[in-house]
Amino acid sequence: FWKPLVDVFLGVFALVNAGVRVDGIGSMTLLVMVSLIVGKFGGVVLMYKVSKSLGFPAPLGVRGRHVRMIGLIATLGLTVALFVSDVAFTDDKIKSNLASPQ
Repeated sequence: FWKPLVDVFLGVFALVNAGVRVDGIGSMTLLVMVSLIVGKFGGVVLMYKVSKSLGFPAPLGVRGRHVRMIGLIATLGLTVALFVSDVAFTDDKIKSNLASPQ
């Protein structure tokens, strides 16, 4: 019962202590969440099911719950890429062009 609640507050606590400013939830926040859930997690699980139905079984011992965990781990790659992109673009003009689409 308490685990999801504790996870949410622990995540917010970590962001606040890391100095991340959270001004609100906007369209970019929803876009990142959808891409994480549908793009990565859903894609991994869907391709597992498609390949299994086509006759390509997973390696011995790998079950659906393992593939779901692999999908969750894959979402970390996108999250890390978003954090690194802020450091990768050092030119303020490039950052402002990325923040405001034409």
